[in-house]
Formats: sequence, structure tokens, C-alpha cells
Amino acid sequence: EWFKAKLDNPQVAMYMAFLEVEKIGVIRFDDEKDTVKVSVMMNPRYVNQGLGSKVIKYGSIKFINEVDNKKSLTAKIKRENVASKKAFQRAGFVEDSSSYVFEINN
Repeated sequence: EWFKAKLDNPQVAMYMAFLEVEKIGVIRFDDEKDTVKVSVMMNPRYVNQGLGSKVIKYGSIKFINEVDNKKSLTAKIKRENVASKKAFQRAGFVEDSSSYVFEINN
């Protein structure tokens, strides 16, 4: 139900990432009031292989190129989620010193 609602929502863009024929992850962009929130979910078989940062980087580039968006892309990451923070940083996002929000400006 939640997934179908996201797919039907015009404020949401979602892309699947593949390695050959295997689905390795999904990246989602939720257009909110002042920003576009980025979320990523990786296939557990492909975690800790450096692929998350590629899914984030190329998914973000695809979103920016396809959507007329002037807002920053942001990802809120829990303090203890070191792997996600590193993946977003490797993808070009910059940490905001006041919180764990990463931004990439288009």
C-alpha cells in the first residue's frame, strides 16, 4: 500500500539501480516544501561494496537532468549510520555542520 502510494505520487521520483540484470538498489526523491529528500535502499547482497555511493551519485544526476528542480537534494542520516554518511559524501553530498543533512546543489 505504501509503495503504491509513493509510485502514484507526482511529488516522488524513484529509480532502480541494476548491476547487469540484478537489482542492487532503489533511490527515491520526495519533493518537499523547501527541499527534495533523498532516500536509498540497497539490496543486502550489495552492501559494503562501494555501490551505494554510485547509486546515490548517478541517481541524483538522473533526477536533476530529468526534473525541473531548483531545490537542494538532502538526505537526513542517523548519526550512528556511518556507512550511509560515507556513501553520500562519496557521491558529492556535503555535511551540514548543524545536523546530519547532506546537500548537493544543482
